[in-house]
Amino acid sequence: MLNADTNSIPRTSLEPVCGTLAAVIRRRRGRAGLSLNQFAARTRLSRQMLSFVEPGG
Repeated sequence: MLNADTNSIPRTSLEPVCGTLAAVIRRRRGRAGLSLNQFAARTRLSRQMLSFVEPGG
């Protein structure tokens, strides 16, 4: 349900999606044998973004 004050998605609604996304990123990076920097370059995402999404990566 949208928050009427900020018109945004509640944080609790995003947590399962974020966890799934982090798992997919870790799995794909691991299968490819890429470092975080290499994966960032190939995906055109910043290393900081990947570090945030993929904790402990």
